[in-house]
Amino acid sequence: MAPRRILFILIMAGTVLISYFYSRQVYTFYLDIYYHVYKGYSEEDMIRQGYQLYKDRDSDALQDHARKLQLLYPDSPEASLLSGMALLKKGDYERGLSYLAIGIEHGNPPSAVINDAVALMFQDRYYGEILSVMKNRKSTNADTLYYYGIALYKQERYPEAFRKLKEAIHHGKKAPLTYFYAARACDKTGKTREAVKYMEHAHALARNEPAVASALIDLYRRLGMIEKAEKIVRSQKKFR
Repeated sequence: MAPRRILFILIMAGTVLISYFYSRQVYTFYLDIYYHVYKGYSEEDMIRQGYQLYKDRDSDALQDHARKLQLLYPDSPEASLLSGMALLKKGDYERGLSYLAIGIEHGNPPSAVINDAVALMFQDRYYGEILSVMKNRKSTNADTLYYYGIALYKQERYPEAFRKLKEAIHHGKKAPLTYFYAARACDKTGKTREAVKYMEHAHALARNEPAVASALIDLYRRLGMIEKAEKIVRSQKKFR
């Protein structure tokens, strides 16, 4: 390639970068004038508006507002948090989780945001990220406790998984899978007899579910409860 052509390309590339940098500065200046001078909004007003968009479930508007927040308040944990949630709702998990982590570490996010974040991460099996978000964090939300318990189970942290799944049940998550995973986690800790009680609950709620019946049969047989195991085997034949 001729030296002149190389020089031309370098000059054009530098022009684009400079234009981008200054256009970003100009846009941020415009936002500052528009929101702070013309509309008289404070940072708290802007954050409050962002949370309202979040409550309204308007992910497009939230993403646009969060982008403006980050330009105006680059050090704001709430701006990072709202940006992260907007990106998660859009399916951009890599960037969303990065922003979310900053917002959670340096801010004090509402429990509703944490609950939604955990649900979105669970949906796409980001179990390790759920553990990071929920570390040293208490919750009374049954679904969040369930997701947290399953994430702990998938990471082979069985005693903690059992405790969280029991909490989920206590707070109302009395679904077959909650009892099923509570039983599995309990069994993994060596408490097989206690595990049976939870698996029996799961079976009572989902009698025609082969995986639950099979797990209960296995527990019965390991405890020498052969008659009960055979009863479950016979009952399963009716569903075939």
